[in-house]
Amino acid sequence: CVTDVSWSAKYPELVVVSYSEKLVGVTEEGQEGMVIIWNTIIPSSPEMVFYSPSRVLRAIISRFNANLVVASTYSGQIVVWDKSKMGGNKKMLMPTTRT
Repeated sequence: CVTDVSWSAKYPELVVVSYSEKLVGVTEEGQEGMVIIWNTIIPSSPEMVFYSPSRVLRAIISRFNANLVVASTYSGQIVVWDKSKMGGNKKMLMPTTRT
């Protein structure tokens, strides 16, 4: 279930979509939510996938640091993924920071 769609302020071709439920064939075991960044120039596969232990309600790419993806979750946590720590991978299983 899609819960939010937003555009990157710095990279207008990137769309950030948050999901509150598992997607068959995409979601990793033990993860309840996810954020997928899609590139409108190459829409056939996700640019990046971020997993969350809780369902994601809203997600954005930070306007101040385009490497940070920030999301709010159903559990009340704010989670942050740092794209610069992905090391060439397209998937990040756990947030870099949680509050």
